[in-house]
Amino acid sequence: MPRATSKKPNLVLVVEDDPNARKLLTHMLSAAGHKIVETDDGDEAIRLLDAQRFDLVITDLGLPNTTGSGIIMHAHAKWPQLPVILITGYLGKTAAQQLLNEYVEYIPKPLDRDRLLATVDRFVSKQI
Repeated sequence: MPRATSKKPNLVLVVEDDPNARKLLTHMLSAAGHKIVETDDGDEAIRLLDAQRFDLVITDLGLPNTTGSGIIMHAHAKWPQLPVILITGYLGKTAAQQLLNEYVEYIPKPLDRDRLLATVDRFVSKQI
């Protein structure tokens, strides 16, 4: 039986200020069949979220201007069930309690490719 994600590419917003990490994320997701919009700036991510509907957001926590937590709060104010994957080297207990829920998952850096792709697949397969 074909997976739900195979009928059309999912639109994924990737927000990462490290150019090498952003390139790696974009490559992995594109190779998996997703359509990618990318930015290195939190404020630009907010503008993109206001301009179009994404199927998934993948964001770093530490970003120029608006942080990853600001992006999550903005996205969920507009679309409470929009899945977000938060990637960062360290997520403190308080931040984790404030940010993580059934629609936000944390994946630590360095990035585990298989875990990332499995999480992306799990999140986008829920959106049937």
